[in-house]
Amino acid sequence: MEHLTIREAARQLGITPQALRSRAKHRGVSLEKAPGPHGDRYLVKAADLCFLADETVSQNLSLIHI
Repeated sequence: MEHLTIREAARQLGITPQALRSRAKHRGVSLEKAPGPHGDRYLVKAADLCFLADETVSQNLSLIHI
């Protein structure tokens, strides 16, 4: 299973690492702790990126009144 660092995943989604951590927390996506070259780091499963994708589209659609 492929994993990405928080920074790599955030870059792919076009958001900041802080925004990614916040989305993961609010959407129940687990970040995995793993040893890194300078201490522990957190990783995201590549398969979980779809759950962390941009939410602004759905929010903007809810603002449109027909």
